[in-house]
Amino acid sequence: MEWLTTLLQTFAKPFQWWIVVAPWERGLRIRLGKVVVHLTPGIHFRIPFLDRVHVQSVRLRTLLVTSQSFTTKDGQPVTVSFTVEFSIVDLRLMFDSLSAPDKTLMYRAAAAIGDFIGAHEKTEIAVPAMEVFATNALAGFGCGLGKIRVCLTTMAHARALRVILHEYGETSGLHNRFDQEGACNS
Repeated sequence: MEWLTTLLQTFAKPFQWWIVVAPWERGLRIRLGKVVVHLTPGIHFRIPFLDRVHVQSVRLRTLLVTSQSFTTKDGQPVTVSFTVEFSIVDLRLMFDSLSAPDKTLMYRAAAAIGDFIGAHEKTEIAVPAMEVFATNALAGFGCGLGKIRVCLTTMAHARALRVILHEYGETSGLHNRFDQEGACNS
């Protein structure tokens, strides 16, 4: 019987005349693809088939990026994991500017950390300085996002495991055995 309820709800959704925005959300109502209205928390009316409504949480979000490998100025490998925190401050600007804010921030943060590590020698790298550098690099990004902060969770002055295993396989003959068996060696 639950499948019938789900089926009815799915078919009834396009005909719904209202939308509810929770206190931690904001919304945009787009009428006929032209008129955009900001929706604040509460109940709002919509015209089925003429209005498109996008509701988005504006709470703080945290993205985890694991095991990014970089090379220092003096050629030493460094592997880092970090988080990127952000919230949405202008929903319209975000929708107008970005299609995937999560991925965009992760890639930009990784690029900023890579720039920092690439400009310093192994002995010069300090975690607080790297976090400040990456956070400042993203601070001017805007695009409707705010409270952007980068935090390193781990940092190791070593190569990533798969690079080590790949090199081990080449030197030990293990690499050739994997190629002959058809296994992936990267």
